[in-house]
Amino acid sequence: MSKDLERKQTPQDAMLAAFQEDMAQIVPYLQSLLPWKGAVERFVKMTRMAVMRNPDLLKCNRKSLFLSLLWCAEKSLEPGVEDGVWLIPFKGVVQPITAYKGLIKRAIDTESVKDVQPYAIYQNDEFEYTLGTDPQIVHKPPKIGLERGDLIGAYLVVTMPDGDKRFSPPLDKASIEKARNAGAAWKAKPGTGPWHDWTEAMFLKTAVKAGLKYVRLKAPMQDLITDDGRIDAGETVATLLSQAGAAMPEALQGEDEPEPTKPEPLDTSQFNDFLAAKMLHPDRVARVSERLKEIAEVWTQNYKKPFTEDQVKVEAGKKFEEFWAGYVEWETEKYPPQGNKAPEPEPGNEPPETAGAGEGWGDFAPRRKAAFNVLMQKGVPPTTSGITREEDITEENIAQVEELGKTYEPPRKGKK
Repeated sequence: MSKDLERKQTPQDAMLAAFQEDMAQIVPYLQSLLPWKGAVERFVKMTRMAVMRNPDLLKCNRKSLFLSLLWCAEKSLEPGVEDGVWLIPFKGVVQPITAYKGLIKRAIDTESVKDVQPYAIYQNDEFEYTLGTDPQIVHKPPKIGLERGDLIGAYLVVTMPDGDKRFSPPLDKASIEKARNAGAAWKAKPGTGPWHDWTEAMFLKTAVKAGLKYVRLKAPMQDLITDDGRIDAGETVATLLSQAGAAMPEALQGEDEPEPTKPEPLDTSQFNDFLAAKMLHPDRVARVSERLKEIAEVWTQNYKKPFTEDQVKVEAGKKFEEFWAGYVEWETEKYPPQGNKAPEPEPGNEPPETAGAGEGWGDFAPRRKAAFNVLMQKGVPPTTSGITREEDITEENIAQVEELGKTYEPPRKGKK
């Protein structure tokens, strides 16, 4: 095969190759946890498929990934499948999140139950249940094709080893979200993760865990539910494996820490394209950079946190003509040409004619903040100023706001 036809190795290929080499080091430990024939080979295959589907796993702390895999094997569940354990990157480490079908599979495998079926309840479903000596449940979704409405709850039907059927008291949305809100991942970053991506599945998982509390579970199944709850509460996998007495390579012992992450580069292409279209002389390009740094310094002082030239570029790219008009005015003042004539614009790139269109680009924010602070200091009521927050001050009304700040006098006591 010619070199031209050979596929070049990508960074992802290199990470996957390194991962597979490291994976070989934990195979002996997998064999002790999965002793039945062919189990380790299948587990390794499923692991490889999981990291190929989600390459972000390879960017996480490698130790946390291998610890999660050992935990999966210790619980006799496969990684990255619906009836196993999902591997979720979180803050630079990998977390094993048991899928609701994984809980069901393990409950059946341990012969704690014969079957488990969770159901989601939607707003337009017909749903009734009774408890007591003759418990019953009636659940009728709308006809196929009709909207079911919002997700409002979930419940579980369990078939016991003797064939007896039971159902758990249904959980409403508020109860399920209470359980969700107690989780460490949701607390750290609400609105993201499995609860955001797989809402119905997490409703069902909550119903499964709650419903199985009414069943006498075998020890391995009880341990799985306990560990799953501890992981959800923020416990590390390293701690769980250590407390379970699991054999681990020396390199994997101890707590796992996230890899330091580098910030994603800012996309300044919009600004760069606009600037390139003006075909500026190198001297003027350097002056544009100088102006961007000045604006970054103003923002840094005003907002009490560091801003970079690239951050200014991102914002300037959104309103480039406004920025450019302000730049030309700044340049004329700071670098006046000989004879006090304004610099000649490049052909076809004359600045906008609108008077003051770019006045103080990058300086309006501190001017607005100062005007708002004056209103607050003088106690100007919103009914007088029409201003309730800083963002209510615009370029169109800032002159009137500043004048009001100068002239306002609070009413004297006793006067209405």
